[in-house]
Amino acid sequence: MEQTKCPSCDTQLSADAVLCVDCGYHLALKRKIGRDETQGLSSDNPYQPISESDNSASFIDTLIWLFWIDGRVSRLQWWTTQVAFYAQWFFMVTLAERNFIPQWFVLAVFFPSLWISITIQIKRWHDLDKSGFWYFVHFLPIIGTLYAWIDLGLQRGTKGYNQYGKDPVNFIETDG
Repeated sequence: MEQTKCPSCDTQLSADAVLCVDCGYHLALKRKIGRDETQGLSSDNPYQPISESDNSASFIDTLIWLFWIDGRVSRLQWWTTQVAFYAQWFFMVTLAERNFIPQWFVLAVFFPSLWISITIQIKRWHDLDKSGFWYFVHFLPIIGTLYAWIDLGLQRGTKGYNQYGKDPVNFIETDG
């Protein structure tokens, strides 16, 4: 596989690379670009702006993102899903205890939401450049769960690309 070097920072890039994720240098434009400038560029063709219809994820794309374990999520995405998961369960159990909703409904909602919680945690481990098998640290009583919450909730993920995908925070620094 052919490689090229970034003219700005000498990072090794694939021959078809358009953007250096380490320094933000756009090879086609021959200059560093800011994060706001990357928002309108298509990943297939760096010169072609994304159409209006491509800006919003479809319902199916969202479901795939929620249920699939590939990729990475940021701390903010992880915290948001954790708060939503526990708030949902507090709300559901409260309603079930007061007989406002049937218990079968609580169980029907439990399994998909548990899977979503697990996939988001695996993606968070991926952001830290660790295998999804780190999820099983939760099975160590008290210490494992405490370690997972500290590591997943407080530690900054790997900057730039790692073996699990691109940086979900997507920082591209510019000069100046």
